[in-house]
Amino acid sequence: MQRVEDELKLDLQNRNGGIDLKTVNASQGEVGEIWVSTSGQSSGVAFVGHAAIISTSTLYTIEAYAKDFSPRKVGGVQYYYNDWASRDINRIRLGNRVSSLSKRKGVAEWAEAQVGKPYFIDPTNKYRTDKFYCSQLVWNAWRSQGNDIDYIRWDQAVTPAELVKSDATIALWSDLSR
Repeated sequence: MQRVEDELKLDLQNRNGGIDLKTVNASQGEVGEIWVSTSGQSSGVAFVGHAAIISTSTLYTIEAYAKDFSPRKVGGVQYYYNDWASRDINRIRLGNRVSSLSKRKGVAEWAEAQVGKPYFIDPTNKYRTDKFYCSQLVWNAWRSQGNDIDYIRWDQAVTPAELVKSDATIALWSDLSR
């Protein structure tokens, strides 16, 4: 896991011209932006990290968790209080390089429409929309607005690290260098 975090740190430094993203405001973020953690997980499998979409109210995120890993012990796609800026984990806030307010709102609205759907990891079909794992939910929300934010586009799974490494995303804030 440390190797993944080190690779992401280097990638973020290179993509952001060496800017220390910790000096940028660690606010809750804006509608449709993405939170990614590189530590922890939202399921019992080997996908490292977790991903979330900021909802139409920046007070909340939309996240997909397995029941045993959910902070509220509720599985599936749910609203959560947006406390990402103060969480004691390694985290990155991402934007989309070609976003607009209307696209970001569309992303958030699409994710909100998935609330209540079950959690399920299907590494053979990232396109399914009846069940979600965290990064699949985020990827499909952006895909609904015409933006593919997966780093490895030809495979059938999408991980939190792939969202960070994608050429379609840009890091707005990070504490990976802490």
